[in-house]
Amino acid sequence: MLTGTYFYNATIKRIVSVFGTLFNNIKIARHSSDVTNNTIHVPISYGPRSKFLARIREEANFEDPGVAIKLPRLSFEMTSVEYDSSVKLNKLNKLASGTGAISRTTTFQSVPYIIGMQLNVFAKNQDDALQIVEQILPTFSPEYTVTIKGIDGPNSKTDVPFILNSVSFQDDYEGDFSNNRRVIIYTLDFSIKVKFAPGTGTSDIIKRVTAQIADMDVVKINSAGNQSPSNSPSIFQTITVSQDSPNAAIRTFGSFIDPDDTYALVFNNSPTFLDNSVVIGRTSLVAGVITSTSGTGANATELEGLFEAGEVIASADSPNKVHTLSSITRSWVKN
Repeated sequence: MLTGTYFYNATIKRIVSVFGTLFNNIKIARHSSDVTNNTIHVPISYGPRSKFLARIREEANFEDPGVAIKLPRLSFEMTSVEYDSSVKLNKLNKLASGTGAISRTTTFQSVPYIIGMQLNVFAKNQDDALQIVEQILPTFSPEYTVTIKGIDGPNSKTDVPFILNSVSFQDDYEGDFSNNRRVIIYTLDFSIKVKFAPGTGTSDIIKRVTAQIADMDVVKINSAGNQSPSNSPSIFQTITVSQDSPNAAIRTFGSFIDPDDTYALVFNNSPTFLDNSVVIGRTSLVAGVITSTSGTGANATELEGLFEAGEVIASADSPNKVHTLSSITRSWVKN
């Protein structure tokens, strides 16, 4: 989504860099009577095939040390970028990363594309070209997978397949047969399956999920003795799943207390809890919501269970706010 927020994952730049790195250590050897005289490193650079062909045809002697371009050599270029509908996922999927205790970095589902890359092998004789090609082909069967960091969002590690699709051969002569310049070209076409990740955001960690089991077909009897549907369902049980921190144990708690009932809490001193804040009992591990405070007392609702007299009650958002509970009584019951 074009939100105007800047982001740049350098995905294409990383892919092109990795592709070139795969072929930057190829060597060929010069042989005489089955004896290797010396090895030559084959240079590689990014650029269109037509550019290198034009330069090669201008050179008269590929062995001259003063010549800017020599053979054999490799060139590569990006040829296409196409959407990959075969692996499309729900774009509303959200991925989280990081180790924060309160919030995490999030990003929506990345979008799959196929990048076409072409590798060209230029040589002046068939033996040099075949030495290069035969070092490349065994690596791809027909794909070779590389793990690349950061292309699928921050701190990500993505396995990217480099797939060899085809190999073609071309043998060009320039000039007549008595004074010619021969250029042998092997063209290897690759497709790379990659995903483009959108920008990142921040989401708070969900620490508590509550589900209620209720009877939705509750009826009430009016003063005339007639039955009519009630607007308030009858809650049988409240089930809470919670985790105080990413490394803490996951707790599942079932309560038969109606969360709409209000309980009066009395503490040893004046509580400093904020209204509508979540508090947790350190001993019972029960959670509830403070609705109001007055003096040494407080009203709480949405209790998962009953606090225990004498236990320490702490604020979920501010663990340093703690008070010892003296007593708990139910003060209001939903009709």
